Amino acid sequence: MPYAGFRAFIDAHDDFLILSHLDPDGDAIGSSLGLDWALRSLGKSVTVANESPVPANLRFLPGSSEVRLARDVPGPSRSVFVLDCSSVDRVGTAALALIAPDAQVACVDHHAGSDGFGNPRLVNVDASATAELIYEILEDYGIPITPEIAAALYAGIASDTGAFRFRNTTPRVLRLAARLVERGADPSRTADSLFGRKSPAGLRVLGLALASLESRAGGLVSALTISRAMFDQAQAAPEDADIQLSIDIRVVSPAATPR
Repeated sequence: MPYAGFRAFIDAHDDFLILSHLDPDGDAIGSSLGLDWALRSLGKSVTVANESPVPANLRFLPGSSEVRLARDVPGPSRSVFVLDCSSVDRVGTAALALIAPDAQVACVDHHAGSDGFGNPRLVNVDASATAELIYEILEDYGIPITPEIAAALYAGIASDTGAFRFRNTTPRVLRLAARLVERGADPSRTADSLFGRKSPAGLRVLGLALASLESRAGGLVSALTISRAMFDQAQAAPEDADIQLSIDIRVVSPAATPR
């Protein structure tokens, strides 16, 4: 069973560090917080850290204010979860320094091209999100899904499925989303926080990016450019570049229209 190693890992340690990739998205933060709440329910001591601050659109999640910047966390830790990362160095330099040389590192991820790190390790490229895999680990362990866990994991899934619009939206993940709503996740609040709000700086970056729109291959391919100069001009931070679903962009040309 792919989950047996995680049960043994959790049972063997009392203190955990949870890391995810720098410039985290909804799946990285949602997975981390869902696991954090679950481990705390078992009486474990948990630190969630990231190289980057939690994006503003994810600060509605319960426990998000407790996510610490990696540079402010004393280390190193000997029992570490690395989530939503195809390689351990994706956590960033400061976060990587928090992992002790002799640490046991558990990997949970859904990206192709994973470099094979982690023991225990659960990588499933057919999963819609790492949050989906965290749910499976918790379900196998028998940890009850509280409203806080449900909210976090639902946000991770909603983020990585583009509010259930992307091709990775499977019947399985829709059923899982329904179970999380039954346990306390709020779809309306989640969608509004993830996709319905944009900072002034984000709108400025989006405007500059849209102005760079180019059509190629007879209209079959379109591309946007977001440059460092655009960030400087818009007085924007990296999190302001997340334009996913803020505007539904479709570039249609005669050559690209299905017959």
